[in-house]
Amino acid sequence: MKNSILLFLVVLLAGPSFADKRGNISRGGLGFLFPDANRFVNGGQSALNKGATLEANYSRADQTKLQGLTGSFVWANGQAALGAAVSRVGDQLNDPATSADMMSAQGGVSYSGGQVTLGAVYNRSLESGAVGQDDVSGQLNVHMGKPGQGWVLGVGAGTTLGRTTNTKTGTAALGYAFSSGLALEAGYQVDDFSDSQNYYRYTASGVYNGSSWYGAAQYSSVNANGTHPDSVSGRLGLIWGKADLSAQVTKQTFTGGDTTYGGTVRYAF
Repeated sequence: MKNSILLFLVVLLAGPSFADKRGNISRGGLGFLFPDANRFVNGGQSALNKGATLEANYSRADQTKLQGLTGSFVWANGQAALGAAVSRVGDQLNDPATSADMMSAQGGVSYSGGQVTLGAVYNRSLESGAVGQDDVSGQLNVHMGKPGQGWVLGVGAGTTLGRTTNTKTGTAALGYAFSSGLALEAGYQVDDFSDSQNYYRYTASGVYNGSSWYGAAQYSSVNANGTHPDSVSGRLGLIWGKADLSAQVTKQTFTGGDTTYGGTVRYAF
């Protein structure tokens, strides 16, 4: 299955020929309602972007030394969006025997001038013999003001695939986008509806998109069967014309928690 990555990379590299030239994308967002254009968490909101982006994302955990590398391409024209990504996670990214590969896809559409967006995200393991590692989710978002400004309400539902008993998840978020480029949101996620009292999280996120830079932060309060692997994340990026670079750090706040550092490079068409 790993050989399919080669075909997938061809799709990523060929994608720019279909790009929308207007270029108006959301950068940096770590939350559900205002995500970065190359984060595959809310397919519906991706439809509000205009243009196409090709991005490489690298991360490394300080203690476990676990590394991650993702290449993604997304396209949107303000009414519809498509995206594809391939990723590898492992101790040594150049060793297929000690790493795991995954492909992701997302799509979305907007209605009523962007007042309502619908979308889906699909993740599939590329490991031979892998069972129960795939998942699919759907998202619905309602903008109570004009897109890019005002209140936004979003919900999502997902499930794993291929397991004897699949895990069902749910997300709800409320946010507000200011005309200045600042957007804030609060969210609640159930990580397992079969035991919703023990598997859930609260999040608070903010993102700012400027003409030459962008920044984002998120706090996640988690309950995982009595443990609390809470975390705080931050991202800062600089924009040069159609290109941008960003650095990101995620710190697990519990005793012994790890810190993950990362960076991205992106080109917008």
